[in-house]
Amino acid sequence: MHHYLIKTGNRDWDAPNFRVIYARDTLTASDPDALLHQRLGQVRGLLRKNQPYSSYGSGAPKRSAGGRRSEFEANQAALQRRFAQLSSQLSVLQRESQRDTQDRQHVIPLAQVVNVCYPNAMSAPQKVAHTLHQIWHFVSDSPADGESDSGTFLAIFGTVLMVLLMSVVGSVPFGVIAAIWLHEYASRAPV
Repeated sequence: MHHYLIKTGNRDWDAPNFRVIYARDTLTASDPDALLHQRLGQVRGLLRKNQPYSSYGSGAPKRSAGGRRSEFEANQAALQRRFAQLSSQLSVLQRESQRDTQDRQHVIPLAQVVNVCYPNAMSAPQKVAHTLHQIWHFVSDSPADGESDSGTFLAIFGTVLMVLLMSVVGSVPFGVIAAIWLHEYASRAPV
């Protein structure tokens, strides 16, 4: 059993930032339906747990081939009904997972998806490069649609500009005036 921690990064509504997925097989980044396969695996596990196959062990009475076939078909039909029931429950749960605490449904259009990455498929140097790229994006990004989409570049630039302006406009004239006063008008006596 493999344990995956997948970052969904959806902060637009009250969904977890990370989701945990358990899978028997290793999921790869090239598998676009990984979540579907994982959910179907859970459904199959529930089917096996809740609807066990009939035993043909040594304690069971001998049956003819036709009896086994009809029993197999009956088990298959029961499993199909159980699978349909669990599939409907899964679709209800998936619809509910798209709602927030105020029972509003949130759908994120593909045009609003800014970046998709697969951190589990990255090597260590790729993760470092991705992290540095995200830091640079955070620092250097300028506002696109509003303040929430902007980085810290404008704040840093404004702070540096204000410090330089105040030092040139405020400190230099006061320093020159103080130097002239001390040199020309102040007495030579100590204090």
